[in-house]
Amino acid sequence: MTAVRDVTVLQGVGASGKEGKKTIPVFFNTDNNYALPTYITLYSLLENHHSDSLIDAYILTNGDFAESYKSLFDSLRSRFSLLRLTIIDMEHHYESVKINISYISSASLYRLMIPDIVRTLPDKHIGKCIYLDSDLVVEGDIEELYDIDMEGFPVCGIRDRYLSSPDLAETEINSEVRRSLGVPSLSGYINSGVMLLDLNRLDESGKTRELMEEGYNQTYRYNDQDVINKVLYGKIKTLPLRFNVFTSFIYLSDKDMIDIYGKEEIRKARKEPLITHYVADKKPWSHPTIYMATKWWKYVRKQEREVKRAHFEPYAKERRAPLRVRIRDFGKTLAIHLHIYNLTRDTYHLIKRKR
Repeated sequence: MTAVRDVTVLQGVGASGKEGKKTIPVFFNTDNNYALPTYITLYSLLENHHSDSLIDAYILTNGDFAESYKSLFDSLRSRFSLLRLTIIDMEHHYESVKINISYISSASLYRLMIPDIVRTLPDKHIGKCIYLDSDLVVEGDIEELYDIDMEGFPVCGIRDRYLSSPDLAETEINSEVRRSLGVPSLSGYINSGVMLLDLNRLDESGKTRELMEEGYNQTYRYNDQDVINKVLYGKIKTLPLRFNVFTSFIYLSDKDMIDIYGKEEIRKARKEPLITHYVADKKPWSHPTIYMATKWWKYVRKQEREVKRAHFEPYAKERRAPLRVRIRDFGKTLAIHLHIYNLTRDTYHLIKRKR
């Protein structure tokens, strides 16, 4: 059980005294390595939130979260009057778990404890909430996601292109994950980076403790994502693609994308993404020339000069990919914008097969 005695509450100006207003709870998990991306994700959400609903943001982090980052998040209180911010110290949960993806940490597992955390919050009752990863930007009003009819499902999310595609059902990775999870199919397998959670339904399903405990299982290839898809198998509603647009896939025009989402849904997601998600290992702060990286940097530019100099410039410089990689990324991005990437990709694979 998370120790709520260590909860630090940072209230935004004007947030108190408005308890009668509609409240949208949003959870994030982070650590010192992902603190700045988390800040940009939250900032983009607040920047594009246009209703008068309160944003009740919860930052789940480990015990060594830097004071400088706490102060940075605290600074949002003077910029957004409808923000209420709570930082929760997760102590040592999941520190011993081996994470099988190199660019994330055990903090990614904190989302599995959200239903239990909500029970421990003093004077709070949260029946429904949103979970967001830290490697994304919110480009529309988050209330649109929050207001979706969940139709009795405890969780809603976007289908994962690699694992839920019918054409990839018999690949080695798909078969391995399916066996590991002990489920008959991955056709409804979702990405866990953007989720709408009905916490009351989760309590009723009796799955809250199983979610937490399965997080310690060392056998899952995709850790928290596998846990959610295993424990809640058959209880997950699929959301439209625009609520979690994967930058690594949205420019493709291949059969896998069409089979999963359909041409019209892909078109709408490209035109009106509510959330842009930098899945995979290339992130905009380390690979500034990847496709859609400019969306992330737009929100960095909105920060005060002192904040950029003290935080974002050294953070990006330390992680910046080699020049040759950035040039290659730029070439790919240019090909995407010129609408020739799919042609060049298909031509390359055709030549490679002939060899």
